[in-house]
Amino acid sequence: MSDARDEREWLKKERRDEARESIYSPGEEIGEMHFNAENFTTALEYFTNTLARPELTPYPERFRILLRVSDCHRKRGDFVSAEQFLREARAVRAALPDEAIGRLEYREGYLLLWQGQYDEALKTAFAAYRKLKQSESHGEVAYIQLLIANSYQRLGLVAEAEEFFMDSLSSYRRAEDRVGIAYVYNSLGLLHKNACRWTRALASLSKSLDLAKTLGLSHHLIVVQLNLGVVYSKMRRFEDAISACDAAALGAERLGDQISLTRALLMLGRTQVARGLPGRGEKALLRAQTMAMDFGYPRELALADEYLGELMIARQDYRGARANLDAALEKARRLAPEGDVVAECLRRLADVQYRTGDFTAALASIEEGLRISGQCGERFETGFYHRTHALCLARLGDIDGALRAMSLSTDAFEENANPYEKAVSQQMLARICTRFRTEGVLLKAKAALADSVVVLARLDDSRAQIISHALLCGIERRLGNYDDALLAVYEADRLAADEECARFRRPIAALRRRVETQMSSATRRVLDQFSVLGDIQGGARSRDQLTRGLDATLRLMIERLGARAAFIAIPSSQHRGMQVVVREGMPARDANAIESWYSKRPDPSRSPLVISELESNPEVAGLCGRIGLTSGTLLFQDLGFDQERLGLMCVHKEGEPHRSAVTQDDLHFVAAYSSLISLSVYELVRSERKGKTVRPSRSAGRGFQSILTENREMIRLLNLAERVAHSDATVLLQGETGTGKGLIAYAVHLLSERRDRPFVHVNCAALPEHLLESELFGHVRGAFTNAYFDKDGLLIEANGGTIFLDEIGKTSMAMQGKLLQFLDTGKVRKVGSNEMMAVDVRVVCASKSNLLKMVDEGRFLEDFFYRINDFPLTVPPLRERKEDIPLLMSHYIDKLSRELERPVEGASPEFIGRLGEYHWPGNVRELEKVIKRAIILAEDGDTLDIRHLAPEVMRSAETEPAPREETLRERIEQIEQVMILEAMRRLDGNKSQVAVHLGISYPNLLSKIKRYNIQ
Repeated sequence: MSDARDEREWLKKERRDEARESIYSPGEEIGEMHFNAENFTTALEYFTNTLARPELTPYPERFRILLRVSDCHRKRGDFVSAEQFLREARAVRAALPDEAIGRLEYREGYLLLWQGQYDEALKTAFAAYRKLKQSESHGEVAYIQLLIANSYQRLGLVAEAEEFFMDSLSSYRRAEDRVGIAYVYNSLGLLHKNACRWTRALASLSKSLDLAKTLGLSHHLIVVQLNLGVVYSKMRRFEDAISACDAAALGAERLGDQISLTRALLMLGRTQVARGLPGRGEKALLRAQTMAMDFGYPRELALADEYLGELMIARQDYRGARANLDAALEKARRLAPEGDVVAECLRRLADVQYRTGDFTAALASIEEGLRISGQCGERFETGFYHRTHALCLARLGDIDGALRAMSLSTDAFEENANPYEKAVSQQMLARICTRFRTEGVLLKAKAALADSVVVLARLDDSRAQIISHALLCGIERRLGNYDDALLAVYEADRLAADEECARFRRPIAALRRRVETQMSSATRRVLDQFSVLGDIQGGARSRDQLTRGLDATLRLMIERLGARAAFIAIPSSQHRGMQVVVREGMPARDANAIESWYSKRPDPSRSPLVISELESNPEVAGLCGRIGLTSGTLLFQDLGFDQERLGLMCVHKEGEPHRSAVTQDDLHFVAAYSSLISLSVYELVRSERKGKTVRPSRSAGRGFQSILTENREMIRLLNLAERVAHSDATVLLQGETGTGKGLIAYAVHLLSERRDRPFVHVNCAALPEHLLESELFGHVRGAFTNAYFDKDGLLIEANGGTIFLDEIGKTSMAMQGKLLQFLDTGKVRKVGSNEMMAVDVRVVCASKSNLLKMVDEGRFLEDFFYRINDFPLTVPPLRERKEDIPLLMSHYIDKLSRELERPVEGASPEFIGRLGEYHWPGNVRELEKVIKRAIILAEDGDTLDIRHLAPEVMRSAETEPAPREETLRERIEQIEQVMILEAMRRLDGNKSQVAVHLGISYPNLLSKIKRYNIQ
């Protein structure tokens, strides 16, 4: 109340908008004060008492008070009484000026709006606007603009509504009418809500709420609380929504605001149904329906039928739901045929029609609903329409169309910032995909479910997560990934441990048993097929043992492929050429003839060769004539390793005429075995050439598998890395970009006792400071804007493992201080939290900058530098280890030619020479890019030559850069180091005497000792 009285300055001349007549009596003045403070009941008493005075003139006094009495009744939701007093004011209309008629008309417009007659409300509002827009009553003009905007919004004309909302806001600001500004912000919040702009909606409504509290606007406060409840409900923040609706209902009941109470009960009931409390929701909805009928609120009556229909759907009473929704749709069409209530009702009606099997009617409702939603700007419903459309198409057999529609649904929910419903659509997309057996569609379903699991985990919805994991299990089973399927089941079982989800435990247990049964069956099949692998892999110890393994393999292949005959040939130990060592179903003479014919073919290839229809194939006519083969298919598979041909596998299989007997699965099976056999044959041949048996070679270490080097300095560094890996010392890797600091960091992790725990790589240069802090330490809900959920930082995720902080020199001083505190205490504190959490993480840092120089320049914390410098390792650049260039080149040629599917035949000596002459500012990473470019430019089968090299490599080789001269500063630093070391040695390390001897201050000497790392 006091705040409202303090705001008398809003009114000025514009807020005395009953023209410029003076207030007739103190009673009317007190009534105005209560009206402006939204104490409409008290204001009504004063206005009614004033109206009873016999000395009032018909115009302007009686006319003015009649309008105010009507306003009080309208604000309290008593539209019948409000209209009655407007009719009484209209009785003196013949004597009224245009401005007075305009004031009467816009009040009639508001009554029409509340009664759902949107077209008539708009016409009446424009009539009033024409009469008052040139007047000095800016507050009333703004109120009319607000009426026009609301009418447009109800009619689904969003662009026009937003234009008049902004005009109204400008008018209220000119009039310095903070009450009107509060009204407009509330309406803008609803506009943003319809467009699913949740953040902007909450911002506008929060501004309106703050103004309502500041100005003591009791009735408006109720309206804003109610609208906040609507937004919270659509965002699935049900607890916040129920709290806001409860507050609105209590306030409306206390003030006797029937229309606001009806709306609050409607929203409260709907939210409780969505929250899973149908009993409470039904009670609130039935009370709201009764009030809407008693007081004549047509829009609210349509909404009551709609929400009761939702309640019936939740109870699976589809007949009752259909009756309520049909009634709601009929009422909504009378109010606004293209309005938002019609769009909502059609969506729910389509859902019921789908559930009852009336797919044709559902598709018709969806088509109409999508059209109306697009026209009225009700974007929230779009994703639901596409989802129901997909389900109908799936039931009608149009699976491709169903997948497209469900993808549209997930896209719509993504665009409308509705993550929960997006996850539900992804689950339904997976259900549709399970009707396919094609790998591509199943992988699409797997990706969708994986995304839904992440989203639902953020929303902390355990039940929905369980459903996603169960569906993911089914997809993994169909893909044959039984381990991943079992992991999905275990995750679902972990979530079901919550009491609220206990009902899922039994079906999850049954699902786990099915997966385990399938795993056992698959394992038995694999054991049957690969039981001979031990013999093959052990065959490198002797030719006899290998022959026994190959013989068992050949029998397995014949059985698996249903072949008639087969043989395997490997290099002979007695003479050059191949020797058939095992055969089945074929004479030795025929096997040798086939091997000899195959080895003489031009351009032998590692790829399988299939020759079908032997009786009519001219390529093998002579061979078949000699050995008596008249039908079937021959399958040839080369054995080879490291560019060396090591033998041949040949299979003869019968089949139907004019059709190859060999399938794609047969080719895969033979290729898989050929790789295993090739490796064992290679080991045998190598051992025979060396004249000794093969001893198991000691591995260079699991961690250094991806690091190739012959450089002595690099090998020394790797040995140091292996030693430090077994401790928890902080490692600092320094070196130029592209030298492999990340690979060494990962190797340190793999060689440590933490190898089975997470390895988390963080590029500190890629994230701004405020985001880096949140990523590393995590944050709690509400710590900053858009922090809607608690989030664990990467330090917590790496608990027990290793975190690699790349480009640590790019962090700010403040971030370095926070990391220093973590390294000292072993504890992290989330952003916005006061609690410290202990974590056990090994830290590896890397930087291409000279951190010690940065310390001297004041750009890097000295304490932090010495804290991370437990064990420094400097990676040499590629130009200082030229002997590694051919090794790395061969590796990248082999790797990239496979990836690019562009086979090349090595590199020319000129090409290798130019690589060795280049200075490699980008190091190994640049070498990889140069090789990739050369392979792309080469033709299939080419040898890489200098014409394939990048221009910068050619220029560098042609004009060798002159050696870099020392700068003056570097030369001075060298002299300083020598002089300090000599003085320290001469004076037995007495720093005070050294400072005097050198003629510099003691602090300056200490600074130089730290800079040059003098011990």
